[in-house]
Amino acid sequence: MRYDLEKDIQLQNFKEYANKLVNIGATVELTRKFKKRTISQNAYLHVLFSIWGLHHGYLLNEAKQEVKEAVGYSYIKKGKRYYKETHKMDSVELTIFIDKFRDWSNITNGYYLLTADEYKEEQIRIQNELKNYY
Repeated sequence: MRYDLEKDIQLQNFKEYANKLVNIGATVELTRKFKKRTISQNAYLHVLFSIWGLHHGYLLNEAKQEVKEAVGYSYIKKGKRYYKETHKMDSVELTIFIDKFRDWSNITNGYYLLTADEYKEEQIRIQNELKNYY
């Protein structure tokens, strides 16, 4: 069952059900669900891929593959390399991926990628610049 604990009625239902499970001595598994990634978060990630790719001479899809492999988001199965899909990540997972990407780029490549706040300030200029290349 899934409960949104921000909603009073669902919170009450959750508490009642949890108490019932406690009373019968049940074994349970509780998993926290995070909100899906946001559209703005996804857009920011793709801008980072584009900027990094442009700087290093890669097309967008090539940049995605290079970055995912470098920061540990690829795997080999039956002799073939596959890349984890960012669209399947929730907001927390995507934030962690973006942080790893930015850190890796800065530390390994010496190439600083802007923060989300810096991107918001420069968004129009950056998008216009990227239109010339992609």
